[in-house]
Amino acid sequence: MLEGDEVRPLTFGEAWLETRRYAAALRCLGVGRSTRVALAPRNRMPDVLTMLGALTLGAHVWMINPGDPEERVRRQVKARRPDVLLGEVTGAVQLRLGAGDDGADVVPQPVEGSTPALMFNTSGSTGVPKAVMQAHSAVLANARSFTMHHRLRPGRMVLGFLPMHHVNAVHSNLMSTLYAGSECFLLRPDSLLRLHRWIESSRPYMVSLVPSAADALLTSWRRPTVPDELHHVLSAASPLSASTVRNFRVRIGRRIIQGYGLSETMNFSTTVPINLDDETYARITTEPERPSIGCAIPGVEVMVCDPDGAVVPEGEVGELCVRGQHLMSGYADDPEATRAAFRHGWFRTGDLGYQRFEPGLGAFYYITGRSKNIATVRGEQIGLEEIENALVSLPGVIDAVCATEPDDRDGERIVAGVVVRSGVETARLLGALAALLPAFGLPNRLVTIDLVPRTPTGKILRTESAKKLQVPT
Repeated sequence: MLEGDEVRPLTFGEAWLETRRYAAALRCLGVGRSTRVALAPRNRMPDVLTMLGALTLGAHVWMINPGDPEERVRRQVKARRPDVLLGEVTGAVQLRLGAGDDGADVVPQPVEGSTPALMFNTSGSTGVPKAVMQAHSAVLANARSFTMHHRLRPGRMVLGFLPMHHVNAVHSNLMSTLYAGSECFLLRPDSLLRLHRWIESSRPYMVSLVPSAADALLTSWRRPTVPDELHHVLSAASPLSASTVRNFRVRIGRRIIQGYGLSETMNFSTTVPINLDDETYARITTEPERPSIGCAIPGVEVMVCDPDGAVVPEGEVGELCVRGQHLMSGYADDPEATRAAFRHGWFRTGDLGYQRFEPGLGAFYYITGRSKNIATVRGEQIGLEEIENALVSLPGVIDAVCATEPDDRDGERIVAGVVVRSGVETARLLGALAALLPAFGLPNRLVTIDLVPRTPTGKILRTESAKKLQVPT
């Protein structure tokens, strides 16, 4: 764990003692079994221990982005009604450990496997993101599958820098390494430009990152001294390009593999195997326009369906659906959205793609697009409707529509069109929007249009709108 410019290591024994201390402090705030604790975590040891301490007491922890504007946090808190709010956000309590909080009398609370453990925000259709509930059994199943797939074991380190409010950071870096008895080195997100130095000095077995970070690493690591221990690099959260795969293999001399999953499916559903032969690896990662997202990990089933739920033939595009122990319990406080997300026990991802069978290996999956109105920017997701609603709430804005366009660095860019009253300046709208939306949800381009194409019932015509905004459909 990077604290300032210092590395603070903890053994498993020390981590357990510290976790009990934090649990004792949380207990003084009334945290116990089934308590909903909202935590706005940063990548630092106290926040990791706060999360683990709350789980020890049988509470469930809702992760909030500490970079969210105050107004967005207020809307979320009002909707989710946490019992305790911790972190550097408006109205939050700062957890302070006293001298007597040794945690000696803290006993882990037994919970049912179906009991919520963690909650993560995901994209929403209104001003409040949906919160995905992940049960203890699902967290454990995902950690077991991740460990098996990546062959984690004691002595092997996973290095990552994604923010802790992100599902990938918690499960890939923390939960999986705790399960495997391996090592976790969690950097601050602002350590990206020095990532190559940390790789050289910490000598990890695996590095977890996002495509934009992989491209940045290729630029900053000009004379790579790659540790022998580094086996592979895992990329997720947004599409990986074939050119990044090729450049990584040539420049770094290691494979970068792509994983795919959503908060609703507990981080990863598919990942490229780490033991493919060179010919197969090249065929699935550099020959297609978009590299394969791999095959289903242990304990997960994936199928490609048509709109009626029937499986489509190999090579045909359909919606990816997922089933297994890793699925979410549901959306917090939203049973209607939960029901709509499932069909006969299968979670509908909203992502479009196809499958190809590799001899002796089974089905490999490829993403081609998305059926849901979601933007994924630098690994973070936000609903287009949330951005549109925020725009319409601004003075002088009559109507608004958003679309996305591909971006090599960020995965996607957001383009917004607004219908405004006379005299309204779009530059000022962006400034006002920053108080309502996180930085990754702000449009990269804002244009004025004469009208938003809609159906007679008022539904936005997304294809026609994309043409007006001059983005690819």
